[in-house]
Amino acid sequence: QLTNLGRTGANSAHVVLRAHEQLPALLPHLVIVLVGQNNSTNFYGVAEVEELLGRRSERRLSERLRILKLARITWANLSGSSGMGDLGASKLPTIPDMRRDDQENPLNQLRVLGSTEGQNYLWRRLDSPISPGADPAVSAAWEVLGHAAQRDLSAASASAKTLRLLLGISEGKTEGVARTAPNERELLGRYALMRLALQERDWRSVRHHAQAGVGYKHRGVLSDLMAAEAHLLAGDWRAARAYLESAHNMAPGFADTIDLASRFPAAARNPAVYEALEFRPLGVPLAYEVVAVLDQLNQEERALEAQRAWVASVPGDDTQRADLAIRLVQSGRRPQADRVMGLVPDSRDRVGTLPSNDPDLWRYAVLRAKATGDREHTREMVAAAMTLPVKTAGLLGAAVEALSAHELCDELPGLADRWFQLRGDANAYITALSPCMSSEDAELRLRPQRAQWSPLGSPKTWRALAVAGHRPFELLNRDLELVLSRAEEVGARVALVTYPNPSDDHTALREVLASFAKGRSLTFVDSYGAFAERFSEDPEGWEAHLGPNGHANAAGYRFMADDVLTALRESRVLDEAAEQLSE
Repeated sequence: QLTNLGRTGANSAHVVLRAHEQLPALLPHLVIVLVGQNNSTNFYGVAEVEELLGRRSERRLSERLRILKLARITWANLSGSSGMGDLGASKLPTIPDMRRDDQENPLNQLRVLGSTEGQNYLWRRLDSPISPGADPAVSAAWEVLGHAAQRDLSAASASAKTLRLLLGISEGKTEGVARTAPNERELLGRYALMRLALQERDWRSVRHHAQAGVGYKHRGVLSDLMAAEAHLLAGDWRAARAYLESAHNMAPGFADTIDLASRFPAAARNPAVYEALEFRPLGVPLAYEVVAVLDQLNQEERALEAQRAWVASVPGDDTQRADLAIRLVQSGRRPQADRVMGLVPDSRDRVGTLPSNDPDLWRYAVLRAKATGDREHTREMVAAAMTLPVKTAGLLGAAVEALSAHELCDELPGLADRWFQLRGDANAYITALSPCMSSEDAELRLRPQRAQWSPLGSPKTWRALAVAGHRPFELLNRDLELVLSRAEEVGARVALVTYPNPSDDHTALREVLASFAKGRSLTFVDSYGAFAERFSEDPEGWEAHLGPNGHANAAGYRFMADDVLTALRESRVLDEAAEQLSE
């Protein structure tokens, strides 16, 4: 019998958590751990494993030594080798179960969205007229939401001005955070202003208005989405995931929930985020709304098709036009991207200085320069972009990404500071600075700046994600030790399998895993090495056994299965299992 506990995007922390939970129930003869490179991109479960270690450290030393097998491993965990330490108890929101009907179809559990206007917004019937109600602020809020969802930002801004006046909200107040909404009237208004700020990519205003949903006394879909947005921007991924899951369970398929799920970085996602992201949306979402979802699900051509359709129907949406062109550049289609932006490159494939102060046009030009690999041209384009009178979070983010990619360390830290003031993404800040300084130095540089964003969540939790999460090999070694110890507890053997992706990352990972396996009681299956030998004279044949995402296809997995079975026979693991069964 084979039980597959794998999951898309799983990292070593996820493997530890599943092993801790499932191995005592399954009591397997063999645990196969297939290792790819997700530790470098996905930090899901890092903090949870730290808490698991904290609980284990409360046991008596002798018992702890027996469970973790080696004194050096126990001491490393007690002293916090990952730099995270004991996170202590964390307070996460209660997550309601998803209600279903007799046919197991999900049911919506709604508060504010139960009104006629709410149902129209939920089902994306955005052209439906808004009935004048008893409360003009509520009507204004639905107007803002409808216009913002259709990206009619001038009309949305006009309605937002009325809404602020009716609610007594200062238009310029975006510093700090808003107070918790005292009633559903203000909650709806703040939610509408937050959604408009998201469309405008005004992240400080998003953070300001989202805070009104944190601690709301009668939690519902809107308050939980606001709390999720606030915690996501604050870098507290664990709380953001919990609030997102809660909102998804209350209103499965809500386009706003799917949009939020698409903005969780890969490193922050867990199965609940993937479920919300992949859920069938209610009604008919607008073309631009499905772009991010398709993109995150690796459906690149469908994402491009949807974005082209939106730009064609709304030619004045320069932000989406720049997004489309950048996506084309990232897929290696610069000529098509230039046509979208109306630019003509010179003989050196440069677009040169632009006759415009449009931040979106310059955002494209900076990322286009980065993609060419021309280091000096990238430096010149970033310097020119920084002379614009208006520098948006998107433009600064593009400049930071370009400088980081080319390791232009003289300019990068100062520009990253300016970008963080507008964007507030702590983890992306530390990642961007990684070519130029250690994660610890970047975290120290960021600490006083982060305080200005009124951060949510435990600083230890944030540090666990922002600092230790950028040490993939250290975490991998620790987590593999924990899997081995759990397998030993239930009498199982472990087979460690390398992934046969012919990339530089997997070449390095193969050496790390071989070093880890040396001297340990496990079966090391070097499928990467077997593929390298098998296709030494036929690199195209190797590529033919992989899918477009770098994973093996059906033919590749057949070879991998042969490699695993051969190694298990040679190490007598299969013989031992047969002997146990016969007994």
